[in-house]
Amino acid sequence: MQVQYHEASGQYCDIETGEIIPLAQIGKIFNNTNEPQPVLLPPDCSVRISKKRKPFKKAAREPFVMVFQQQIQQLIIGGQLSVNEKALLFSIFPFLTFARTIEIPGEDGKPRRLKMNDLYTLMGWSKTSKNTMGNVIDSLTEKGIIMRVKNGRDINIELNPLFFHVGTMEVREVRSKALRDKLEGCGDSRNDLGNQVINIKGTL
Repeated sequence: MQVQYHEASGQYCDIETGEIIPLAQIGKIFNNTNEPQPVLLPPDCSVRISKKRKPFKKAAREPFVMVFQQQIQQLIIGGQLSVNEKALLFSIFPFLTFARTIEIPGEDGKPRRLKMNDLYTLMGWSKTSKNTMGNVIDSLTEKGIIMRVKNGRDINIELNPLFFHVGTMEVREVRSKALRDKLEGCGDSRNDLGNQVINIKGTL
């Protein structure tokens, strides 16, 4: 529809039909302004007055860890995880970060990387259970679920992204491939971690 404005009458009309088109004032509309905007309406149309839309507030999201069911289910159904191994995984995976590190609150309240000695506290074990803890760590490492990473004088724990991951699926694929390549470079044909201790300078 083509519209023409007549200054003398202050009216708009349809050029083709000559019909007078009423001018409606509909208040504040959503066109990046707070000022009322005039809107031309054909005779058979009406408008609904709308309020200004409130700015959208994005709700704060709670951090989460992805647990990949198929891989974990196979281990559980196949009886490949002991009670202590399940307990240790459940105790550490909630602390997994986007950087793939496992971080717990330090004494000053700030996060710090999990050390091997921290596992006793998380598990509620005394340090007299050192042999049991060592067996659990060795077993999970042998199965390729966790890896021991050398960070200076400390040995830290990381989780295999095939089982637990924080981030996008694209990042998971990249990290998983890099991990497989690293293991093959260590001569581990099974693509699990064996008893290798990976230097942190070469991690993802």
